[in-house]
Amino acid sequence: MGKSKILDLHNKLINKQISIKDVISESKKIFEKIKHTNSIITNTIDLIDANSLQDKLQQNKDNLLFAIPYTLKDNISTEGIRTTGASDFLKNYIPPYNATVYELLKKQGAMLLGKANMDEFGLGNSGLYSAYGNTCNFFDSSRITSGSSSGNANCIAADFGIFSIGTDTGDSVRKPSSYLGIVGFKPSYGAISRYGVFPYAPSQDHVGIFANYVTDIAIVCQYIFKSDPIDYTSCDLEGKYYDNLKPFKNPKIAIFEGIENFLEENILNEYKRTIKLLIDNNFKVEKVKVDWKLMDTLPSVYRYISYTEALSCYRSFTGLTFGTNYTKSYSNFNDMVKINRTNGFGKELKYRFIYASLIQHQKNFNEILNRARKAERVYEQFINNIFDKYDAYLIPAASSIAPTIKEFKECNYHLNVSDDLLMLSNFCHNPSITIPVSFVNKLPWGINLNCRKYEDQKLLDIALAIEEIINFDKGVR
Repeated sequence: MGKSKILDLHNKLINKQISIKDVISESKKIFEKIKHTNSIITNTIDLIDANSLQDKLQQNKDNLLFAIPYTLKDNISTEGIRTTGASDFLKNYIPPYNATVYELLKKQGAMLLGKANMDEFGLGNSGLYSAYGNTCNFFDSSRITSGSSSGNANCIAADFGIFSIGTDTGDSVRKPSSYLGIVGFKPSYGAISRYGVFPYAPSQDHVGIFANYVTDIAIVCQYIFKSDPIDYTSCDLEGKYYDNLKPFKNPKIAIFEGIENFLEENILNEYKRTIKLLIDNNFKVEKVKVDWKLMDTLPSVYRYISYTEALSCYRSFTGLTFGTNYTKSYSNFNDMVKINRTNGFGKELKYRFIYASLIQHQKNFNEILNRARKAERVYEQFINNIFDKYDAYLIPAASSIAPTIKEFKECNYHLNVSDDLLMLSNFCHNPSITIPVSFVNKLPWGINLNCRKYEDQKLLDIALAIEEIINFDKGVR
């Protein structure tokens, strides 16, 4: 069935080898050790009622998530608990309702340890665009984690919680997972309800899961894949993902011809080694031709669509109807909004909103945005042609190990088209998972696997097979 931290902890709790108070005490110690990474905005450990959970433990012995510690990205609404979206605009916001995904976990008795730091409202790719400070890499504090689900990834790498719930609009679960040596899963669009989750780009937003092992991902899926009548994008993918989990035998895998040209030498060696491992274990791996000029359009199309959707989502943030009002002195409504947005929004958010405003201008709308929507259909046709012949396609999750914060800020690191390929599954809404492979120069790196839309069980089964072959050990560097 594969390794599982959820099952290990669950069995220890049920067999009275440890208590819930022990789990909470250990979580507090780990929290102190990761403070330097700035991964948590709001610590909620002290809100956990250990005695009440302990009393209910035996009657929940079949509930695999009961008393399991986890973290949530801080763009997921939690009633009575501050939820900022990592924005100064919502620095004092306490939601009056729960996001559906949090409500489901709460009903299972899972223990929320904290709300994870992130790029403001998810509009970022580094973990450096939070109003509450940079999130630095758990393995090397001089490096980024990638974003926007930066705090979530650090928490799992540090064992602060056994799983974490984040969001992924372009690569925000899967790229940080490569940089942190963990498993990051973006399910099919709508599998996990987005009700109560602050949006970035609704047509591309996915709620995703971080964990150390594929089995733990499958367990969480079994509890939170639910159709939600209050989320019109929700779909019914409810299933026994853990119960049905088994290594997929002899899958047929597509890899992209020419991808080798975009990888750093050390990464290329690990990529080739991984492919050979799979072939040696009866995976049928074949190269497929790729129109790299088409792939070059991915970041531009992503910006055109996601930025404009984000601008539409946050038009209500005036400081009067929603958000913080920073001034009592203004001459008119527009003046007030300008002052509040100037003070409440971060630099990256302002940049993306200005960019979006230009695209939404009447003279640009048809020429840019409509053409971007047409490009989405071309991407979908490309990957569906692959899925017609193969069980999955495999790509590097990143072309390098995590760049330094200095390199990122100065744009001095090597970023290329291979780093944009993760966006394909957001445009096409198919399930996608990053699996850790090895350490390169003492820092993690992973691969990414994709299946056809709604084939989430199949993807997890193939991922489990690969995980067992690779046998990654994050303790060996």
